[in-house]
Amino acid sequence: MTLVAWILPALGTLLAAWAVQNSRGSSGGVGSMLDVPSNPTATLDPPAAATTEHPHEHAIYVIGDLHGDGECAEHWVKRTGLIDYHDEQDSDANDKSDSRDNGKTGRGPSTWKDPTSHLVFVGDYVDKGPTSRQVIELVKDLTERFPSHVTALLGNHEMELLLDRDRDRWNSWGGAGFFGLSYASAHPAEYLNYLNREVTAEDEVVVTALYAASVEVYGRGLHSDTYMAPRSLVGDQKSIVRFVPADLRLVV
Repeated sequence: MTLVAWILPALGTLLAAWAVQNSRGSSGGVGSMLDVPSNPTATLDPPAAATTEHPHEHAIYVIGDLHGDGECAEHWVKRTGLIDYHDEQDSDANDKSDSRDNGKTGRGPSTWKDPTSHLVFVGDYVDKGPTSRQVIELVKDLTERFPSHVTALLGNHEMELLLDRDRDRWNSWGGAGFFGLSYASAHPAEYLNYLNREVTAEDEVVVTALYAASVEVYGRGLHSDTYMAPRSLVGDQKSIVRFVPADLRLVV
């Protein structure tokens, strides 16, 4: 269970760090964390303090619920200003790459800039977005590269992913496991990350059909009764395949 080995940190370390900050009064604690607007997409400009060498000493930066969005993960990691990327040209090239190649932040030469600060990922790296694998690889890489400064917690979606390996519990989730639920399942494009061959035009057709079916399911308010699973597991009426055009169902 290597996933559990790297993703379950010593919670005591985080609590101890919080206690140290809290004891510092106005100079530390949660209040010293990077201020994020209520609408995180409202501005992409870093705060003025982020231009200094150590913008928020003794700070804990928290990133959560990335849910398969590699670009979002990279953006917020860079936004902290905690990591100095030595090869900026390579980093810029990564930003322009295909979405399935996201999650490369921190893989090149880099240095942790502020030895007093800590970065915490609070789980839910998977589901919903098309690059869950890249998010996990990014978080794993950062925890291995900067083990004294990066902590990764286990979210409920990761927990359910591990528990879903027990096929006996699938029936408690409608016959397809937790990840068969349309509101908890992987984005259709996520499956392309696990092909051991080049993506074909037929693969793209399948992904597009499943994505369109997902939109219809949510648009009609049927997400609680529809499963991202084949008809052989949940039956014709509950499978998302019934929302795929008839001429594509055999392919899907």
